[in-house]
Amino acid sequence: MNWKKTVKRKLRQPFETFGFTLLLLSIPLFPRWLIRLHAQCLARITIHFFPSHRKTAHHNLDAVYKESRTPKEKKAILTQSTASFILTFLDLIWFAFRTPQRIKKYIDTSALDAELESSLPSTIFITAHLGNWELLGQLGSSYPFPLTSVAAPIKNQAINRLLNQRREKNGQQIISTHGAIKKMLSALHKGANIGLLIDQPISPKKGGIPIHFIHSTTYIAPTAALLAYRTQSPLRFIYCLPQKKGHYQISLSDPLLPPPHQSNSQNHIIHTLAQTIADQLSKTILKYPHTWIWSYPYWKKYTP
Repeated sequence: MNWKKTVKRKLRQPFETFGFTLLLLSIPLFPRWLIRLHAQCLARITIHFFPSHRKTAHHNLDAVYKESRTPKEKKAILTQSTASFILTFLDLIWFAFRTPQRIKKYIDTSALDAELESSLPSTIFITAHLGNWELLGQLGSSYPFPLTSVAAPIKNQAINRLLNQRREKNGQQIISTHGAIKKMLSALHKGANIGLLIDQPISPKKGGIPIHFIHSTTYIAPTAALLAYRTQSPLRFIYCLPQKKGHYQISLSDPLLPPPHQSNSQNHIIHTLAQTIADQLSKTILKYPHTWIWSYPYWKKYTP
């Protein structure tokens, strides 16, 4: 019953908040190697004790790779991707207490530095739950341009507030998904840059459109394509890819320019651009499968 779930969640939230606060206080004190070790250990615990996570991930891996990967290889991908996901949030806390100079010691930003030698137009930076997407926002104070990112709120409001405080500590502005398109259009018109995660499935009732993604059709919000077309802003894929010994490297694509405005084919243009984005993202995911989250129901069946 819904009321029972609500009561359980209300009772659980103080303990969740207490645990998260302990993480905020303790994680910054850990050496880098211990952060990575924690991520590896927690990944194995998560896979063992959360069967829904394991089941969905195995289903997705089987659907994408079929017989081209052995069960052992698929298991290794799941373990590594889960560790990468956990490290993303441990690093959000760990790096939030480091200076910009210290952050750049661990993140190779040469690809981004080269681009910023000249002024950039207002840009839509698109990424996925791949590598360490949270650290991209931590670079905000190191560069002279404003970044506005969209983040879905989590149910525990206290944790959500603490999490967004860490995200905004180095200059990033966070906006909620509620009413986000209007806010992003306004930010782009004012010359800001937008950061978007574009790989989450969304039902057709909430604005998702059918897109071929990796191996099959799913429904994805065409937000990035819509914003680019309406504002004529360039799209650029950006990733923070893990390297050896807890370091990262920024990967930045060439600009993807939206077609010019046309009076009677807007929906077709946006759909085509959204498919182009999905095609490029699919290639990157298949290149770095061990850093992508496989436990989302990406190919869930929706009733339009």
